[in-house]
Amino acid sequence: MPRKINLKHPRKYKNTEIEIINENILNSDSLVRDLTQNINILKGIFKSCDDVIFREFIIPTINIQACAVYIDNIVDKSVINDNVINPIMSECSVGINDMDRLVHELSSKIINAGSVRITKDLKDIITFILSGHCLIITDDSDDVILIDSRKFEQRRVSEPQSEAVVIGPREGFIENISVNISLIRKRIKSTELKVEMIQIGKYSKTDIAILYIDGIIDNTILNEVRTRLSKINIDAIIESSYIEQFIEDNRFTPMPLISRTERPDAVTSALLEGRAAIMTDGTPFALLVPSVFIHYVQSSEDYYQKLYAATAIRFLRYILLAISLLGPAIYIAVTNFHTEMVPAPLLVSIMETRARVPFPAIVEALLMEFTFEALREASIRLPKTIGQAVSIVGALVIGQAAVEAGIVSQIMVIVVAVTGIASFATPSYDLGLAIRLLKFPFMALGSILGIFGIMSGLVALLIHLASLEYISATGRMLFIGLPCHL
Repeated sequence: MPRKINLKHPRKYKNTEIEIINENILNSDSLVRDLTQNINILKGIFKSCDDVIFREFIIPTINIQACAVYIDNIVDKSVINDNVINPIMSECSVGINDMDRLVHELSSKIINAGSVRITKDLKDIITFILSGHCLIITDDSDDVILIDSRKFEQRRVSEPQSEAVVIGPREGFIENISVNISLIRKRIKSTELKVEMIQIGKYSKTDIAILYIDGIIDNTILNEVRTRLSKINIDAIIESSYIEQFIEDNRFTPMPLISRTERPDAVTSALLEGRAAIMTDGTPFALLVPSVFIHYVQSSEDYYQKLYAATAIRFLRYILLAISLLGPAIYIAVTNFHTEMVPAPLLVSIMETRARVPFPAIVEALLMEFTFEALREASIRLPKTIGQAVSIVGALVIGQAAVEAGIVSQIMVIVVAVTGIASFATPSYDLGLAIRLLKFPFMALGSILGIFGIMSGLVALLIHLASLEYISATGRMLFIGLPCHL
């Protein structure tokens, strides 16, 4: 009985019909043994896809029709012409009547390509075509040949922009997962380095790689990573941050729970420490699990310097991290509640600078911090050459004009500037962003309760950090980065 069409929702009915047709085709196990019908099936699947090429030709030596199917712009046409079609038309043996034998001879002897496989599964056929493979169909056979002819545009391996170092390798990941894995293989020449490939995304079918060293990594961590990745159900994975937000334990914390890097040497070091790396096709950033607080404060360069220098720089980073988090809050608390803690000459100087300012210290700090964050965001979004000029000129002009107008004091400009410089010393961008967000609640606590409010906020922050779990769900993350099994 024919289905009735709902005239109130014609568009909905149309989409439903298309989905039913496609699903019926995909549910079939394989193609048929008729070339014309197979071409029609594939054209129906790739309907309105004008970049899908159907190149029909005849094998002259045996007078058999064949067809090459591929997607334009993501394949190497020279490989298809020189290594696939031309050898088939010129070197095919005469007198082969068995078409299954013909397909196997084409795949094993005639086609000269890196990766050649034979399949009957229609779902695999569609997936490989969308991935940049060339499909060869012959008449009177349901076996098809898949040739790897992928050629995607990509940038060269260059120095990472977000993790610059003075001493160390200059190589960084790119948006091609195969190249990224090769950079790790170049550094770890061992069969114990394992690479597990999966696909995530209903429409994107993004390639995801799990890298680990067998015998070093804890199997509990590895199994937990596999389980969490297998539970991801999403239409598309565009960047590795999508995966991070799916597999992290606490989504409502401002602190980062999974570290990321675009340096192959950092990933290599993490693998040798017993951690796992998650690489995503289409992004240069790899995820490292599990991660503790100390991983966000260290740099790859720390391992390339002498012990004393690296230790001193790490202590300096912790001091600058505290300044970026508590600098404005401590100034507000001291000037409002604890003036006795400030030496008299300095206190007199501070009061002289604030004599013309009509606002309290918290309003000053908020105005300058919002202005600084706006300049920082604008300098990032603008073109590179213009962004540097805007950030420098804007900070100088706005700061000087605000002081001369009596809106903010000179000492507040100094405090905000030192806080901003300290925030740039954090190696991890994710941790720096979290500190930028937490800075404002501490400013509010300092303006209301003074030093007592700041210490109360620090205690609450430390308790929150100690409650954050590893991805392995076997321990918790302390502020100092040590496991605490509770």
